[in-house]
Amino acid sequence: VQIKAGLKVFTGLSDILPQPVMFEKSAGIWLDCFNSDWYNSSLIDELLDRGKKVCLVSADLHKRPTENQWEIIKNVKNFNSDSLVLCTDKPLEAKEFFYEQN
Repeated sequence: VQIKAGLKVFTGLSDILPQPVMFEKSAGIWLDCFNSDWYNSSLIDELLDRGKKVCLVSADLHKRPTENQWEIIKNVKNFNSDSLVLCTDKPLEAKEFFYEQN
């Protein structure tokens, strides 16, 4: 219904949902890691290269540590892309990790 109405929609891709629904018609991907940091930076770059916006659901939203996942994100070739977004309850920690660490 939303797609027929011309609205932009995102689909999900996760360790629970390995096949995104309506991938080709979606504007972007909610990339989630419910139980593990299952993806790598190459997958994120591939999604961005295919013209998708990627919203990364931070592990902290699932009460998991963020360090490993955030290292994966930090290694994304297209890290500074406007099409890459992080959804987190720890925005100040994320800012420090991604932009202020030496």
